[in-house]
Amino acid sequence: MNKLLSILFLLLEISTALRSQTKIRGEIRDFETHEGIPFASIVFSGTNIGCVSDYDGNFFIKSNTNSEYIIISCIGYNSDTVKIKSGNYREITVFLKPDMYKLGEVIVKPGKNPALILIKKVIRNKKRNNINRLSSYSYEQYTKFEIDLNNFSKKLKNEKFLKDFSYAFAGIDTSAATGKRYMPLLLSETLSDYYFQNFPRHRKEKIIASNISGVKNLSVSQFTGQMYVDFNFYKSYIKIIDKEFVSPLSLSGPFVYKYFLIDTALIDNSICYHLTFSPKRKHEYTFQGDMWIADTSFALKRIDANMSKTANLDFVSDFYVKKDYEKTENGFFFPSKEEFFIDFNISKFTTGFFGRKYTSRRKIKINPEFPAIFFPPSEFRDIEIEDNAAKYDSAKWKNLRHIKLSPKEKQIYNMVDSVKNQPTFKIIENFVYLIGTGYLKRKYIEIGPYYKIFSRNAIEGNRFRAGFRTSNNFSKLIELNGYTAYGTRDKKFKFGVGSKIKITRSPWTLARINFSRDLIQLGANLGDFGSDNIFSISGKNDKLLHIENFETGIERDVFKSLTATVFFTHKKIMPTDSIHFYDMSINTVPVINASEITISAHFGINEEYISSVFNRQSLGSLFPIIEFQYTYGFPNFWNSNYIYHKFTVGLKHFIIFGFLGKTVYYIEAGKIFGNVPFPLLKLHEGNSGIVYNMRSFNLINYYEFASDEYLSFFAEHHFNGLILNRIPLIRKLKFREVIYAKGVWGSINDKNKEVLQFPDNMTDVKIPYIEIGLGVENILNFLSVNYFRRITHIHKPGIRKNGIFLGFHVNF
Repeated sequence: MNKLLSILFLLLEISTALRSQTKIRGEIRDFETHEGIPFASIVFSGTNIGCVSDYDGNFFIKSNTNSEYIIISCIGYNSDTVKIKSGNYREITVFLKPDMYKLGEVIVKPGKNPALILIKKVIRNKKRNNINRLSSYSYEQYTKFEIDLNNFSKKLKNEKFLKDFSYAFAGIDTSAATGKRYMPLLLSETLSDYYFQNFPRHRKEKIIASNISGVKNLSVSQFTGQMYVDFNFYKSYIKIIDKEFVSPLSLSGPFVYKYFLIDTALIDNSICYHLTFSPKRKHEYTFQGDMWIADTSFALKRIDANMSKTANLDFVSDFYVKKDYEKTENGFFFPSKEEFFIDFNISKFTTGFFGRKYTSRRKIKINPEFPAIFFPPSEFRDIEIEDNAAKYDSAKWKNLRHIKLSPKEKQIYNMVDSVKNQPTFKIIENFVYLIGTGYLKRKYIEIGPYYKIFSRNAIEGNRFRAGFRTSNNFSKLIELNGYTAYGTRDKKFKFGVGSKIKITRSPWTLARINFSRDLIQLGANLGDFGSDNIFSISGKNDKLLHIENFETGIERDVFKSLTATVFFTHKKIMPTDSIHFYDMSINTVPVINASEITISAHFGINEEYISSVFNRQSLGSLFPIIEFQYTYGFPNFWNSNYIYHKFTVGLKHFIIFGFLGKTVYYIEAGKIFGNVPFPLLKLHEGNSGIVYNMRSFNLINYYEFASDEYLSFFAEHHFNGLILNRIPLIRKLKFREVIYAKGVWGSINDKNKEVLQFPDNMTDVKIPYIEIGLGVENILNFLSVNYFRRITHIHKPGIRKNGIFLGFHVNF
């Protein structure tokens, strides 16, 4: 496993290095009780460089100065010194002896915690100190993004499979924060100008200069600037990976955190109160750390926040955020510096990587006025990249940087370029691409996807499929794709061909054309895998139909938050031996032809995407996402038989309930006008297998329910270990509870019941269908086991009243 993970993380090609320093990591404990001592002072001798131990007595400290000792002291204990060796890394445990002396009688009276009084004042002043309340602002921003390979043994560099990378190990260092050895892999730098206006809301980032080791595609620069990072502690929750951590300044903060007032300090001519905070309960998504509060405005001057050590977070061993605020001319404390560190590891025994991001802001302007056309209403992108952004040499970068690079950081650019040219690296890169996309990369084509090579159903028997798509080396303007499949039972070939044409990248505009002749399951939510995949191996499904499908259309971003598509589709639907088409006179209907024009819109405020040349993946939005679709079926074209109108509207979002977890939901409503046969009705999504799908009804059979008007809902609530984290042995497994509720109500017009005879047991849903479930997720970090039960329609023949379903999802 160590070797495999080393390969995977080498491909990520991202990292940094730190200059040689004296680094001490350790813990301070009571000599008698061995309990951790909070707020102990640790100082390098002969310097003013020091730190304070956290609530559990842990600390780490580093310095470039030459000191012989560190001095440890704490009120109520005898001080101690520990001899150190400059320029080295060391882990220590120090036991302080209590300073015992006799006291007279002491009367202790209850009173209010001064730290709690102070934090409540900070919370009351959140709104006026929050950067989001400013009408406008701008600044120059320097960003340095780094990632290192970590937690590898000294023997790793001697492995034969890494012989091509031996010179890369010259940059090995030890992290003071974690004590792990790390090797730099990638460094990126970005200088940009950022502009924000609140009313009406606009934002824009202009990339002035970009320097990314081993990367020539400047579009990557957009992921190293301001966007995609928001550590705003004035918000109630801060999103780390895919989990919402409670901010220590949240309204619920006093119920979640313990606060302690430590001292006052003069920082940049501002008198500040020093507070520490730590979680009241274990295993919740919380921070622990220190903050400094300005004395009159009750604004943040500085905050150091670490992940709570007991937080139920997978693959992340540690992270911290450090943020400094600069007092501007009008007295507002504006975030000026930010440092983020994260340690990814599958386990403490495996190789992982560090990720770091340093941000510095200068030339801060509060409430500037922008020209009326500065933010064009039709702007499609928030990020602009200047044409000469990649043309700055090392001499010019010296003047652009807000901080200097360390000697090891300067070596990263040459090292990464050399690594990418090694044959071993190409093998590693192709392997990770195969796992991530499903396609085996060759120079001009990609073969796959591998998860569709084999499947089974009752009509085809064993189904074998081979597919391909052209690579970006073939063309970045057009992608060709195709597949062929063969069933061992029906002994027939199926196929599909298509292409994607990239018209413009900004705004995103993509055209598609596809034709296929295959067996397709109607009334199935195909999700990411489609109906033929390695999970479809039960071989029991006999409700597929022969369908010839032609479609062509275009997808375009109308503006940043709105994507529209227009498609023409022609379907030729033919029966099989198990699903027949009969009219009301029991005459066989050999084929159903339908020609459609579909217009759809996808609206998500500030929704972000990760884009490749021909595909993009949504990163979601903090706001509800609305989807609308209109389909017009017109007759007498390409033998089409029916005229109809279909309207569908959907809404998906989430609600955060703090330590109680998060609810994710999707609501959809639809209406069909006109008379259509049952294959063109809304066939409510069923599931014949054992794999869970959020947008399907897990206990509904295919063709069990249909509607021409309907309302459906799908909801999940993730408790994030609220209950299981309190069971001593179970909580070590990091299991998490989840509950489900799904339902649909709908009806069918009598005229639609008379176009074609319905399959056996197909009905409407005038009596709402409801199913509920509960499960345990995060088993082995990616598996969930879920139990579902029908609440209604439990007396229909041939149905499942309950069932067990497996879910596959990578959790953090």
